[in-house]
Amino acid sequence: MALTKKGQIEITFNWIYILIAGTVILLFFVGLVYKQKVVSEEKLTTEVVEILDSILHGASVAEKTKNFVNTGGIADYTLQFSCDEGVSNYGIKDSGFQEENSVTPIFSLPSIQTSRLVFWSLPYKLPYKIIDLLFITSANTNYVFLGVNDFVNEFLDATQESDPFLKIATDSKNDIDEVRAGGNTYLRLIDVDGTHGILDNQQLPANLKDFDEERITAVVFKAAQSVDFFIVQNGRWKKTNFNPVNLVSLGGERDAAKYAAIFAGNDKIYECNMAKAFKRMQYLDEVYQGKVEDLIAFYVGSSVNNKDVCLISLTEPLLQTVLQRHHTSARSCVLEKKCGDLIELSKKIISINDNMESEGCVKLY
Repeated sequence: MALTKKGQIEITFNWIYILIAGTVILLFFVGLVYKQKVVSEEKLTTEVVEILDSILHGASVAEKTKNFVNTGGIADYTLQFSCDEGVSNYGIKDSGFQEENSVTPIFSLPSIQTSRLVFWSLPYKLPYKIIDLLFITSANTNYVFLGVNDFVNEFLDATQESDPFLKIATDSKNDIDEVRAGGNTYLRLIDVDGTHGILDNQQLPANLKDFDEERITAVVFKAAQSVDFFIVQNGRWKKTNFNPVNLVSLGGERDAAKYAAIFAGNDKIYECNMAKAFKRMQYLDEVYQGKVEDLIAFYVGSSVNNKDVCLISLTEPLLQTVLQRHHTSARSCVLEKKCGDLIELSKKIISINDNMESEGCVKLY
């Protein structure tokens, strides 16, 4: 029997209805899956950042130690680190969840994508221990020194571990033209004396031009206790700091401030995190000023044979004045990035402390 025109219209309408209903149902499930995916990613991001936060806190209080963590399920994600106005931020790139840290000085590249992170802490002393500086790097970052000196040999030795998971990739070359990117994702060049061709607006050498520009950085140490930081833009070196960045340290073996410059991705990360150390320095100076007052009171009322010698050490030159100037200089480091005579004042405190020890007195630290 032939369909009437009305019947044909009803059948067509039914098919349209089915298609619309099917599309709505399909969109519903697609939306549900997408929403679940977003929720899962947000949950993963939150969990990862919280785990990272726990690791950072644990690594920062473990002095002179290296630790590693396999990133596992987040190996395909890019971790980001930054620091602004004395507060570090870290988390997964393009995610809405970031963790903050205003206490621990954290030195790393701005972005890291890796299957394994390595954490290394060293004590910063000026002159007494201020805080542990925390360095974060990855299994796929190569640190290449241009030039050789005692510091380079020390650093190379310090990064070689029997445990391959704790080993940091390092190398040394006489010239930048000898450097090869190899199989590493990130390349950090360290010019030990500023004589190896890393200059502002200088063209990148041909042997490095095929390497991803965003993954090449450099640090150049200067003779006058300062350092410059470089990135690559449009095939040329670009210095990120306008003024030389001061290295405030007493030098010597395992110079934490100098090591930190090697791991810090740029001048902002370096100076912002060092400011945390200087801020803590102010509090410690106040603690030691109180200790000096307690020691003076102890020896004034004591009958020990060397009381007069100890009182001289505590008051001539007036240790309290030196500590106050040390405190003022540390404050200037935080507020103005001008550390003045902080190093010389630290040396005076060391001298007084050593003299107190040799005279059999209670030491300041």
